[in-house]
Amino acid sequence: MMFKWIGNVLSGRYAHWNATNNAVVKELWERSERFPDELRQLIFRDFVTSSLLVVEYLLSPDKATEVLGIDGGRLIRQDPLQMGREQFWQLHGLLLQCMAGLFIKLNPWLAEAIKDGLATLTRVSPEDSEIMRFIESLEQFDVAPVGPEVWRRIIEIVGSDQGVTALEAYPFTMLLGGVLTDSFREIRRRISVAAAA
Repeated sequence: MMFKWIGNVLSGRYAHWNATNNAVVKELWERSERFPDELRQLIFRDFVTSSLLVVEYLLSPDKATEVLGIDGGRLIRQDPLQMGREQFWQLHGLLLQCMAGLFIKLNPWLAEAIKDGLATLTRVSPEDSEIMRFIESLEQFDVAPVGPEVWRRIIEIVGSDQGVTALEAYPFTMLLGGVLTDSFREIRRRISVAAAA
């Protein structure tokens, strides 16, 4: 573990990660704090945190791509040094669009506020988002068909040669489902606490 850390320092992976991914997350967080209402601040701060968590599992230099010959760490075999800031913007934007679309499926009464907040945060109109249109076309909330769609787009963004079948997307779909379950539960808890106060 110590050798890996030293290797990441000497190779510049940590410096590059901070200058690209972490800089994007910082800017998204700062934008989420500028919402005039506490509801959108609460929701989008949680979305930004969840997006960061997913990206960490996808590409973080701290995650090994293999453990004893078995994939057990980073989900994407792309070296993060090969990714620029714009790719991290696209990656986080896609994840935030996915989270917003699925959150709206569960909370349609918040659709206008979430779509407006997403446009402000990512500078992408929800109407222009392919993943949001895909999620809107679903009859009900379901991460199973969404995971492979998001995975395919992630693979395109990072330029990996990994497969994009539903089976190959399964680990990502499970990660996304787990992160969203925790995120949406926490958002509902915080909304309930705020409403009771």
